[in-house]
Amino acid sequence: MTTCPKIHKPPKGRKTLLLLFRIDLQKIQELGKKYPWEKPKKCSSCGGIRLWGHGYVIRYFYEYISGIWMKRWRCPDCGAVHTARPCEYPSGFQYPNKIINRSLLTKLEGNPFPRDIPRQNQQYWMKALKFQSRQLANWLSPLEYFTTFIKSGQKQITNRLKYRRIYHDSDPPYLPFAVTAG
Repeated sequence: MTTCPKIHKPPKGRKTLLLLFRIDLQKIQELGKKYPWEKPKKCSSCGGIRLWGHGYVIRYFYEYISGIWMKRWRCPDCGAVHTARPCEYPSGFQYPNKIINRSLLTKLEGNPFPRDIPRQNQQYWMKALKFQSRQLANWLSPLEYFTTFIKSGQKQITNRLKYRRIYHDSDPPYLPFAVTAG
């Protein structure tokens, strides 16, 4: 079991980090909490070396009927909690990258979504890709963005579809209610 090169860092203010591992989910499912997890060398948030075991959390993955126990560690220096996650599965998604990418590419080429995956999941992935495309490279179409995204070596779309509140510095350019002169 080796650690993947990239460590997902959360947005500012959050203290939950994902540690991506190359692991065999089947073996973890068989052994459960007895799986021999490799402890991280240091905290990816503050660089501290005193990481403590912080229990386990159940995560669900595609093709596994029951949840799988994932190990967590806590840094007493900065309070960050690190959760183990397989490299092949993007954060916030239950499907591996290869299935997500196949589905997105199929739809972006003008074909219908594959029928072996729930349509709602695929629509959510497409929405996440379009959101990421607008945030990072709004001059490209989603298909152009996706092809450059894959060619650049990135393997996962982000799960950043949380609702955001937009604050206006001045009055909005529209009236909140329609007004008609009688």
